[in-house]
Amino acid sequence: MANNVKGDKKRIVIIGQYIDEGIESGNSRFEYLAKMLSNTFEIYLLTSSFYHFGKRQKGSMPNIEGYHLDFIYEPGYRRNVGIGRILSHKVFGRNLFKKIKSLEKIDLIYCAIPSIDAAWKAMKYARRNDVPFILDIQDLWPEAFQMIIHNKAFSQILFAPMKRKVNYLYEQSNHIVSVSETYLNRANEQRTSKGGTIAYLGTDKKTFDKFMAENPPNKPFGEFWLTYVGTLGHSYDIKLIIEAMSFLKEKKYENIVFHVIGDGPLKQQFVDYAKGTGIKVVFHGKLSYPKAVGYLGVSDIAVNPIVPKSPASIINKHGDYAMAGLPVVSTQLSKEYIDLLKTYRAGITCYGRDPKLVAEAIEGYYNNKNLLEEHGRNSRLMGEELFDRERTYTGIMKAIEDIVGD
Repeated sequence: MANNVKGDKKRIVIIGQYIDEGIESGNSRFEYLAKMLSNTFEIYLLTSSFYHFGKRQKGSMPNIEGYHLDFIYEPGYRRNVGIGRILSHKVFGRNLFKKIKSLEKIDLIYCAIPSIDAAWKAMKYARRNDVPFILDIQDLWPEAFQMIIHNKAFSQILFAPMKRKVNYLYEQSNHIVSVSETYLNRANEQRTSKGGTIAYLGTDKKTFDKFMAENPPNKPFGEFWLTYVGTLGHSYDIKLIIEAMSFLKEKKYENIVFHVIGDGPLKQQFVDYAKGTGIKVVFHGKLSYPKAVGYLGVSDIAVNPIVPKSPASIINKHGDYAMAGLPVVSTQLSKEYIDLLKTYRAGITCYGRDPKLVAEAIEGYYNNKNLLEEHGRNSRLMGEELFDRERTYTGIMKAIEDIVGD
């Protein structure tokens, strides 16, 4: 365990199973909270030894100043959906429970969901030992898995046990923190005590601006860049953007380049699909957060091609796109995000899986510099007002202080 903590403070355990490997240079919500809260509390940040995005064990533990950090062993898995992941999560949950039990005194547990097993074990300890418990909803499980199974009735039966566990976690939490209003509303369906704290995942504006300034890639003069940052999986329709680019190529837009930053189970499928189209697509793979921010900083438009049936609401890329001051061409049907783009006039939502509509939205920005710049400024304003952690995470701090005091 890395630790360098002094003083007699109240002890808070933060659990975030999916913290990135490059903790010091990443964009982890929980690493940020650990730093922020360590000025007032003694913090233990517990995460998995398994690197989810790279599907391997993490390297050596970094030396962290100000709080305790521990990698809890998890064997890992090869596929995001499958029995291997379920079994791996169970091992992580058991090992997490042992670690929590080994701590002498805990004043509060702050736990992310997913995974369900980690939250379930942490809640079990909290209830046995009368420890306040805050649940931070990052994603909706099992809803995120149900979208993969087309038979709705079978899906409901298959995931019923998981849903019962999640409903219990919502019900039993002392307080709910959520990355979106949509997710908070889902939790409050199970709670007699409504309310909670909404804090978008966001990013730190000062750090983000520093990364943008220090990591600009070489952008050839005259190129117009569309950029996607995120997972290459079932929730994201990269093929749709490639099809839209093909329409633009037919209309002789030869200087538009689509940059895809990220990795995932469908990456090779998307790469193969792009071959032979003649359009300019660059697959960068997963970049460090500072380098990804550098690409956003010199891009012209961000794309958010989320499939219609996805339960995703406000996610990481929304904050990054906004802080970079990029207009967004989006296909996401989350009312919450549609309303944000409308309210701030920061992007265009294309309804239905229609590559021609997406192409028209891109073309509209390409041919109207004033609109491009106006929506870019509005996007940055949205970033500063809604996604800057220095401003938005004060609500989390207040919720914690209200429960345990300072």
